[in-house]
Amino acid sequence: MSESVSEHKVLSLLKRKPKYYEILSRIVDVEEAAEKGLHRESEIIKKIGWEWYHVGVLPAELMILVREGIIEIQYKSSRYTHYRLKDREVIKRALMKFKSQY
Repeated sequence: MSESVSEHKVLSLLKRKPKYYEILSRIVDVEEAAEKGLHRESEIIKKIGWEWYHVGVLPAELMILVREGIIEIQYKSSRYTHYRLKDREVIKRALMKFKSQY
């Protein structure tokens, strides 16, 4: 896994683009559900990550998170792109701080 993301970087993105609060919350939920085996595609998500439709977010919006260094591409082929949060715990802390501030 590459370099971790900072809480400050996530909060900065959320302040600039508040809609990413909901997007990142959904991503956290999908990753945690897969980890607990509660998602219908848990095994795939645990192994190679989730796809855009798992979180209900267009790939263009996910590319912003990739460029910001918040998520990373785990697997890419001509048909599929699978993503994963770089550091879920940092994201969760940033989401809690953002929610309590705004």
